[in-house]
Amino acid sequence: MRTGILAAFGVVLASTSAFSADLAQPSYDWSGGYIGLNGGYAFGDADFVEVSGSYNGTGTTSSNSADGFTGGIQAGWNQQFNSIVLGLELEGGWLGANGSDVGFGSSDTFSSVDAGLYGTAALRAGFAVDRALFFVKGGGALADINAEVNDSDPGGNMIHASDSGAELGWTLGGGVEFAISDTVTAKLEYAHYRFNDISVSGDGIIVPGTVKWSSDVDIDTVKVGLNWRF
Repeated sequence: MRTGILAAFGVVLASTSAFSADLAQPSYDWSGGYIGLNGGYAFGDADFVEVSGSYNGTGTTSSNSADGFTGGIQAGWNQQFNSIVLGLELEGGWLGANGSDVGFGSSDTFSSVDAGLYGTAALRAGFAVDRALFFVKGGGALADINAEVNDSDPGGNMIHASDSGAELGWTLGGGVEFAISDTVTAKLEYAHYRFNDISVSGDGIIVPGTVKWSSDVDIDTVKVGLNWRF
């Protein structure tokens, strides 16, 4: 009987070891380079605060929402260590979130934001379950953002304040990627982008730069994509 128990224990132990080995070494290998396309929906908001000029009052705040289509390309490299996958990914394209609204508690003050071309460099870390890869990513972001405020002075003259150009920020997100074949994968991904302290300066009938607003832009994206591995 003791021999039977030991034999049964040996079978269970061997099965457990084999199962553990399967988990530790997935049959699909995620190591290597890739290039691909992505597209989806971008949505977010731009928060403005008046920092000088006293048109609506220093410290007065406003927020307007923004959304639109986003799309681009990505390229990267993965290296797999058992079930852990580490990598670097570069991404670029069209961020596509834009919108405008009345704000600052005034019916004659309008703020707007338009996020266009963008690029990111991010590190990825994931957990592979054979052909499925669950990952998180984070890194730096650069985007062409146009932020504007149109206001009127006490005499009814319009003041136009704007800032347009490349803005530095950061991105953080995650998702899941699935290997359709040995060379093609599909992914579903969420990413958040943050761009802080965009200085929006005014011009018009007053000395340029004496009316200023500061803007923080937050954009979220939900995207699907395809990668071709090499």
